[in-house]
Amino acid sequence: MSGSKKRIGVLAVSVVLVLLILFTVIHSLSDIKPAVATVAMTESVSQTVVTGSGCIVRNERYVMAPGAGYTDALVRDGEKVSADQDLFNWYDVDSIGASAAGEGLGEIDAGLDFINSTEEAASRYSYASASEIRNQTYKTYAELIRLSAAGKFDRLQKEADSLLLTESIYKLLTGQEDLSELRTKLTRRRDSILQHLGEAVTVRSTEYGSGYFFGRSQLDGWENVLTPGFVDSVNADSLATALSAGRQDVPAAAAGKMVYGNEWYLLIPVTEDAAEKMKAGQSYSVSFDDQDVTVAMELLRVAGEADCPVLVLKTGLMPRDFSYERTQQVSLVIGTLTGFRIPESALAVYGGETGVFILDGSVVSFRRIDAVQTGDGYVLASCTALTEGNAKYLAKNDMMILQAAGMYDGKVLS
Repeated sequence: MSGSKKRIGVLAVSVVLVLLILFTVIHSLSDIKPAVATVAMTESVSQTVVTGSGCIVRNERYVMAPGAGYTDALVRDGEKVSADQDLFNWYDVDSIGASAAGEGLGEIDAGLDFINSTEEAASRYSYASASEIRNQTYKTYAELIRLSAAGKFDRLQKEADSLLLTESIYKLLTGQEDLSELRTKLTRRRDSILQHLGEAVTVRSTEYGSGYFFGRSQLDGWENVLTPGFVDSVNADSLATALSAGRQDVPAAAAGKMVYGNEWYLLIPVTEDAAEKMKAGQSYSVSFDDQDVTVAMELLRVAGEADCPVLVLKTGLMPRDFSYERTQQVSLVIGTLTGFRIPESALAVYGGETGVFILDGSVVSFRRIDAVQTGDGYVLASCTALTEGNAKYLAKNDMMILQAAGMYDGKVLS
């Protein structure tokens, strides 16, 4: 009997211990509150960007050959020439002969240009840079795959050219390739074709003066339309008319063009709202989207009617390997704001004021904000910490609560 009582006593003690453990666990769980998500306030930069189609205008003049025939340029596109320099050789051949020569020489010249650009680029590196170039090759290849998968086929050629260039540079640096023999072969083929065209007439720059020479392939037919004089009186209608009318026929005897001075213009139709945010005389960063090039340009003025404004920008910068294709897609940063980026979920109206709640230790406090910009799902608040009477503003490093619902000033979170 005593053994039974002993077993019952042990069982009773065990049950009590289990109940005590359960009580402790349940009580502990009841004290756990959902974590409050916060973020430390840091400054964010918001840019106002305008996009559109820009039209390039330069001071240009056709350079004429004695006749239609075939012209063989003696200077590279974009090369600056003196006032009395050989520009090209002209051959008096018919259109069929000119076409055949142009096709054959075009392929050869493309090869020679590639050799020159590869050797020029490789000269800027040492053997120690070979691994860096190899890594760039891998990155370019990965970018080709990404663009293909994204269907961005218009950008594939540029990346493919870059891949070929970096791979050739790598082979030159590591001694796997020597382009001198290939250059010799191409040069001999070139000379042979020219000999069959007959006697050449050399045209010099004497009549045209000093400037930047571009060959016939760079002519677009707008040289005599989109001029600095056109810029002086441009408006939205005249620009649209000039572009929609199409390019003029390039004269058969035009061998190229001379571009005078470093300065060139960019004309961009924009909205009235965008124009109002810009100031004449101020410099703006203009990105040429298809080239991944950004150029600082000065806003000369906003031309045209108020409801159809056209930005007239100018620069004297001439980026290396820049394409001056007449119309290009561009982006302009017309304004930059710095502030605290606040999601809508953190906003609250408390005591008739708009602001947010912050967590100071375990105490919730309300902070006012001064909104300087409203975006999609957020506001940008001024970074300047202010105090008006007893009302404090949101400041740097404040721990802002991301969900304002259920919060109030003075609430204690255990």
